[in-house]
Amino acid sequence: MKKLLLVFCFLSIIKSYSQVNIGQSKSPFNTYMISLKKSEFDLVKKSTTYFIVPNELNYEEVKKNIQEIWTLNKIVFVSQDEYEKDEYNYVMAGNSIIRFINSGGAFGGKTNPNSNFGKVGTNFKLVMFHYLKVEKNKKGKIEKDLFRVAEIYFTLSIKSRINAFGATKLLWKKRNVDFEKEIEPYSYNFNLGYIRNYFQTLNEKLLKGENFKVRDGIKNKLKLKELKSQILYAPDWVLKQYNNMIRDLKEILTPEELFKKYEYKYNVISNNELNSKILSGDDFYDFIYAQFNDVKILSIIHSITGEIIYLTEDNSFNVKDSDLKDISKLID
Repeated sequence: MKKLLLVFCFLSIIKSYSQVNIGQSKSPFNTYMISLKKSEFDLVKKSTTYFIVPNELNYEEVKKNIQEIWTLNKIVFVSQDEYEKDEYNYVMAGNSIIRFINSGGAFGGKTNPNSNFGKVGTNFKLVMFHYLKVEKNKKGKIEKDLFRVAEIYFTLSIKSRINAFGATKLLWKKRNVDFEKEIEPYSYNFNLGYIRNYFQTLNEKLLKGENFKVRDGIKNKLKLKELKSQILYAPDWVLKQYNNMIRDLKEILTPEELFKKYEYKYNVISNNELNSKILSGDDFYDFIYAQFNDVKILSIIHSITGEIIYLTEDNSFNVKDSDLKDISKLID
């Protein structure tokens, strides 16, 4: 099945993603891709795309923002409730559908969520499908022939991971924080500003018929040098450090601690403020990450165009000062 991966899946072993993979995914739990064929790109371009807007998002705001940037094909917006009344009004041969999936499960080794062995997975993502055939068989059962075009993965917040995986909540107690009253979103980057930028990349690559793989990375040195004179913005949740061994909050860094090896201007602001800046059309670059298995993916994105000028991954769980040092070297 074909997949375009845009940023998020989260497992008990966490990996970070915030960008776009285009191609055939070998597994729901990794990011290795096989390229889409030209004929498959062509089928998607000729189709109508139905975007099933999740109930968690504001329907009118989603419609307004995605309509502004979507040029691939005709796009129709359908509420999640309307879709669930009768999905076969939309799941038809020749249609493409983007819809929300929130599921979980266990695989390999021990499946006890309180164990550090084996993997417990939770998928929280937008997935794009293209349907080649949808028909009833002789027994009256619907059969579907399809391929996956895209997946946009979003990062589960630490509090949500703790709730999902039965973590200890030790550090929260040490910090004299009431865990139950601590305000954290379900996902760190499931916000319209980020989604708009993700869809810009999705639209551009599909329109050009280009496969795009996160593992290839991006280091656009020419664009990065613009940060010599511009402020690099980051959401405050990048400061939170996760301890995967006990599946709990490790610590919360100060901006000065995380960016101490970054030699240029930066500003760490609230997630809501950063998203508002994107949606308001402010011109800047933002630094974000998301998580998927045991790898983190870091990215720098242009707020207006959605262009990714930096993209890299490594086997770790948190943003480190050395990550910012690496970026700083590329800017110099």
